[in-house]
Amino acid sequence: MTINTSAAIVEKQAEHTAINAAASIVNGAYSTEAQTTALVLTDKVRFADAVLDITLPTLAASGKSVHLYRRDKNIKGTNHAPVPGDNFPHIYLGSFPLNAVGTQQFISLPGITISDDCEFYIKNDSGVATSGTTVLTLTPWTWNGKA
Repeated sequence: MTINTSAAIVEKQAEHTAINAAASIVNGAYSTEAQTTALVLTDKVRFADAVLDITLPTLAASGKSVHLYRRDKNIKGTNHAPVPGDNFPHIYLGSFPLNAVGTQQFISLPGITISDDCEFYIKNDSGVATSGTTVLTLTPWTWNGKA
C-alpha cells in the first residue's frame, strides 16, 4: 500500500508508565496517587493508547472490568483537579474488560484523550483483589502529515 504525500499518519511518542502498583488493589478501590507517575507533554498531543497489565489470583466473574480515569494537573495555575475516588471519579476514559481467568492479562484501550499534564487512576471492579504488580502504560500519539 502506498501512502500519499501529505496524508494524515499517526506519529507515536515514547511509551510512558502511568501506574505501577506493586501492592494489591482491592475490589472496588482506586489506585493511589503514590502509584501514579504524571504524564507531562510539551508537544500538545491529545491521544494515547493505553495497555493494562493486570494479574488476578482467581477467576474474575464474567462481565467484570477495570475502569480508567484521568486527573488533570495545573488546570488553573498550579491547582489540580481532585484525586479520583468514589465521591468524585472525575474524567472517565473507558474500561478494560476482563477475561474470566485467574492469570496475567494484557488489555488494550486505544485512542483515549489526554491533556498536557495529567495523572491516571484505575478502579478495580473485577470482583477480586489484584495480585502481583498492576501496570498501566500509555503510548501518546498524534496525527501528522506524511512528508
